[in-house]
Amino acid sequence: MEKSKSNISILWNYIFILAIFFLLHLPFLDSVRRIIIDENWYSNVAYNFSEGKGFINTNVGSGGGTISFLYPIIEGFFFYLFGTSLFTARFVSLISGILSVMGILKILGSYRIDTKIKCFAVLLLMFSYNYFLVFRFARPEGWVCAFFVLMVYFHVRYKMESRISYIFFQGLLAGSSFFIHPWGTAFIILFGIYSLYLSVTRKDYRILAGYAAGAVPVFIILLGITMALNKLNLESLILIFSDRTIASENNAGFIGKIIGNLESIFERYGLKGGRTFIIIFHALISVYGLSFFRKNKNVFTLSALQILLLLVSVLVFSGGGMEFMLHFIFIFTFINFALILNDKNTGKKMKAAGYILGIIFFINNAAGIVSIEVKEHGDSFGTISKKNRSAVTKIFDSNRTDGNVVPLPGVRILQYEHYVEFRQVQRS
Repeated sequence: MEKSKSNISILWNYIFILAIFFLLHLPFLDSVRRIIIDENWYSNVAYNFSEGKGFINTNVGSGGGTISFLYPIIEGFFFYLFGTSLFTARFVSLISGILSVMGILKILGSYRIDTKIKCFAVLLLMFSYNYFLVFRFARPEGWVCAFFVLMVYFHVRYKMESRISYIFFQGLLAGSSFFIHPWGTAFIILFGIYSLYLSVTRKDYRILAGYAAGAVPVFIILLGITMALNKLNLESLILIFSDRTIASENNAGFIGKIIGNLESIFERYGLKGGRTFIIIFHALISVYGLSFFRKNKNVFTLSALQILLLLVSVLVFSGGGMEFMLHFIFIFTFINFALILNDKNTGKKMKAAGYILGIIFFINNAAGIVSIEVKEHGDSFGTISKKNRSAVTKIFDSNRTDGNVVPLPGVRILQYEHYVEFRQVQRS
């Protein structure tokens, strides 16, 4: 009877969280936030896939999932079922947000976190300025995030049950994540290092073998598919990938590139404006978590993994990629925040300080979201399309590759056959 009541309570918690998530995102999904150019590229590839034309970008510019093809498959599947539109494209990312939030709830449930603390931590994530944008772009970040949350979930389950199958599934997700976006490289390295550490310290090499059994085969299979789809050899593929990494050719030396990566964080979260507190909040929780080495190994391990992921990211990716890696690095914070508040070793004053920091974080991010809603709200894409249908008299050359595109206000809507393709083209 008690278990039945507990399950009902958990169900209502999930319904409450999901209701807030949908209310936060759905009303203005295709009418708030400018159309980012990568959204056009990814959606174009997804549309071509849904129409049986392969993984090609026929839009202005290049890229958009022609190499990492799993995201266009996901988006293209929804285009096939529900038609091609900006709303559908962004709803696909919204689903990744649901999976991420549900994953965090499952992780916190595994740790038996108090319900109020669990809901508070998840609300902080949902109202975080970063994730508000990530889960509504027609880009792969949200799905990379969802895969990453599931990897952390399997980490937690393994810590509790020591079943090698959890490590296998973690490796499977890590190997697959690269083919949603090359950022998955960092996850392959992160959990590979951790699996090696566990194997050595526990003298159980089944752990590393289990991880490799999940990661390596799927990576090789998907790599082969990518090479076949794009008619590339391994050397060409490595050259394409290296452009996103610290190995890319430029004048800066190795140390200079690392410094550039760190500078990119401060540029994105500059020491001015409301976003500064975001990086301070995450840094405080991460560093404070290391002090739980003796008190709570779960908190300490998550903080250590968070810092290790930061180091891996700095040493692997270029400045632009490093900025986006923060979305995944920050995931650890919300889990650790709940663990720290729930821990019996955390004193009343520290808990009070934690709640105060959390409330400030919530207000800071909520203000940013309101600012976006007010500043960038307008007619839905479908409405604009109808208004401008008669005015659109010219189709831009789909083979153009000069990349001569600009952000807002250069958004034009182009009608093709029976679907709407969205692009950003230079205002004539």
